[in-house]
Amino acid sequence: MRVGKGRDMGLDSINAFEIKISGGAGEVMISRDLWRLASRLDPVRLLHFYHSGMGYYVVNWLIMHTVYAQIFALVFFALARADAIYTVTTTPPLNPRDPNSKPVQTVTMYDALRVENVLQLGMLSLIPYIAELALEHGFLRAFAILIQQIVAGSFAFFIFKQQTTAFYFFDDMAHGGAQYIGTGRGFSLTTSQFLKVWTNYARSHIYLGVELLSLAILMYFFNNCEDCYVGGLTWGTFLVAASLIFSPF
Repeated sequence: MRVGKGRDMGLDSINAFEIKISGGAGEVMISRDLWRLASRLDPVRLLHFYHSGMGYYVVNWLIMHTVYAQIFALVFFALARADAIYTVTTTPPLNPRDPNSKPVQTVTMYDALRVENVLQLGMLSLIPYIAELALEHGFLRAFAILIQQIVAGSFAFFIFKQQTTAFYFFDDMAHGGAQYIGTGRGFSLTTSQFLKVWTNYARSHIYLGVELLSLAILMYFFNNCEDCYVGGLTWGTFLVAASLIFSPF
């Protein structure tokens, strides 16, 4: 059973709230009190403390940096023409008269990572959420809710919010500056001006989205595998880039 309050909030108000609590978490992360408490807990209680406290912000930061690290590594290997992992030979011999002639099959990095990327990053991460919806509403209702959220573009919103949490959490640990930010109590009836949107989200979201989009495009042009379908590796990068660039507008 869940009990909570609801309030009409726009994107700016939601992100202002995330900035506020993420900055506070960054201050807690570098405090002596956190170290003193964590160093005196047994492993079980320490895991509970991590999961219910700083773990949420650390995981958000790791996920967003993993997206960048993955596409950066793929582009690096593509530019270096180092996409072949190993070669394997199969039997029988390619030429029956020459027992040493065997067909050679090259296993590329794209083939090795594509299936893993689609299954683990695309599907398995939805299983806990689907299980929660099924437990609360039943399987049919859970499936309908999931389809409705996909059509409504909720994935783009949550990716955008996740970057807000990750950016301001790390930014506060590096530079400080956590403060109270008023989220407002009014209805969101007016759209924000382009200058305000750019000022609020360019440094934290849009620049990263453009960089991810540029790296994904480079991956398409400079990959060294004509028969490989690199879309299985870069669809997540394009999704994150589009969410970071276009969600505020």
